[in-house]
Amino acid sequence: MQKIFQSAVLKLYLAQQDAQKLKQLFDRFQLFFGNAERQENISNAKEEQFQEGFLRELFVSIFGYTLNPDP
Repeated sequence: MQKIFQSAVLKLYLAQQDAQKLKQLFDRFQLFFGNAERQENISNAKEEQFQEGFLRELFVSIFGYTLNPDP
């Protein structure tokens, strides 16, 4: 299997990550996407039905990004 990044590069960037922050983000991810009923609904939906919702939940609700037109 071919690697996309060199091991040294991965180690460098992984060492710079805040483990507590990553845990908090993963916990938020699990709360939303780990819900069995929600997973079933996502699996049964057409991609177009959940695409915007997926992006909003992942990037805004979980990662804290701001979507335009919000300041």
